[in-house]
Amino acid sequence: MRRFMFLASIILTLTVFAPPLQAHMAGKGDFQITHPWAKPSDKDTTAAYPTLSNDGETAVVIRAVATPVAKRVKLFLREAAAAELVVPAGEVFGPDELCLQLIGLNRPLKKGDHFPMTLTLANGDEIEFHVVVGEDTVMPQLKMGQEN
Repeated sequence: MRRFMFLASIILTLTVFAPPLQAHMAGKGDFQITHPWAKPSDKDTTAAYPTLSNDGETAVVIRAVATPVAKRVKLFLREAAAAELVVPAGEVFGPDELCLQLIGLNRPLKKGDHFPMTLTLANGDEIEFHVVVGEDTVMPQLKMGQEN
């Protein structure tokens, strides 16, 4: 009976935590997008902050970013606007360096909302990922019971 309870608790934990964590990640090969979040806004603009990591041996070039919740998305790296973004091999760009400015929002974005975004790479590949709206959304399922 103890063994059954132990296995049941593991299965329950994986069932509760694994799907939300997987939904908060996307990528292709050695290029990964993790923990994308956006600031809530009832105005015309907001910003999204993904972490991009390239564990491959060649650079990944992002040519465009799009989302159905905004008319356009503007890339900023280290506070400078960029027409395209090069993620060199072995590099990681986090929220302190990378900002995706969403311009012309077609609806307010409230804490807890989520929406898709798509990166278009120079080789033509597209990577869709989902952004969670809210401050400090790093693995919120693991922070249950803590105050923000």
